[in-house]
Amino acid sequence: MACVLEEQDEFATPTKTDETERVDVVIVGAGLSGLWCATQLHKHNYDVVLLEARDRVGGRVLTTAEGADLGGSWAWGEDKVKALGAATRAESVPQRSEAQDEIPCGPGATRWRGGYAPLASKLASNLDVRLDRKVATIRREAPDATDEGDDDEVVVTRGFYRIDETIQCRAVVVAAPPCVFVDDVVIEPPLSEERKTKMRATATWCGDWVKVAATFSEPFWRKANASGVVCTKGPLQVWWEACSPETDGATVLVGLGVGVDIDQKNLRRVVVDALGPPFGAKAVEAHLISVECKAWMTDDLTYRAGTERDYGHELLQAPHDGRIFFAGTETAPAHGHVYGALFAGERAALQVRVALQPCPPPGGERESLG
Repeated sequence: MACVLEEQDEFATPTKTDETERVDVVIVGAGLSGLWCATQLHKHNYDVVLLEARDRVGGRVLTTAEGADLGGSWAWGEDKVKALGAATRAESVPQRSEAQDEIPCGPGATRWRGGYAPLASKLASNLDVRLDRKVATIRREAPDATDEGDDDEVVVTRGFYRIDETIQCRAVVVAAPPCVFVDDVVIEPPLSEERKTKMRATATWCGDWVKVAATFSEPFWRKANASGVVCTKGPLQVWWEACSPETDGATVLVGLGVGVDIDQKNLRRVVVDALGPPFGAKAVEAHLISVECKAWMTDDLTYRAGTERDYGHELLQAPHDGRIFFAGTETAPAHGHVYGALFAGERAALQVRVALQPCPPPGGERESLG
């Protein structure tokens, strides 16, 4: 298989490394689904490389320095999410919701202290993750008659000049939103037109969300016995606390908007206009320290216009040509949230293991995340 990154500099001279690297599995995408898939394969002694187009791991998991999640946020006690927490030694905290009958996450939700991104980083710390690798081609080739085994070829480029890194592997897992990779990544032999049409039409889960994290010097709303969960007018429809429940210092409220544009040059005004009516504009302005925003619709690695939410459809999750597999929450029947991403990553890992069995013999001591 060949994966070729997008050209970063049209004036650059393409070059290619002399040595060919050989691994068992290449995973395209280091979001939680790809990281969890790699973690499962790593446990069974597979040599795995993750290629991530971003300059960070986590995908739709993104956390501010204060621990507020601008992507995936909550957990509801699902087994696979508990396993993620256990593997990364993360501590869960309840979502504070006093004085509210309804909250956006529903009853019983918890968050991870420090947010979800540290969990992704912990998984990545035990894996071979390579950032700034935007794959453009996956090509399966028949093994060379002079070579042993059935390796496939993967070629990637990176940086602001063209460097082709050749990686030969036995299987590839694509862990990216279907509507993004279907037109960004050329797969040879090609996917069927029916499958490509399905992938293009599949909307990215939460791809049209906007989240704003407003950090305040203190949780002033608690003096009125308010939980911070409030519905507001404007581009952000609902807000909630995204910090440790026991904190008395700097505190974060996160606001959510769906399918809306937001003035990112005037975020402080957006926050004051939204939270002024319920909490008082003077109090909001006096305590507001900083504002961060993530509009996922502006992220080319996350969002493309899609109309269908037929997540977990067979065309989204079935292997292709026996050695190309698909992960990501959109491919999971139990789609959405972090649970869907973990579900899909675990399923893809099992598919790879079945295709490549028997498992490789232990190649040395494997560090445990547990």
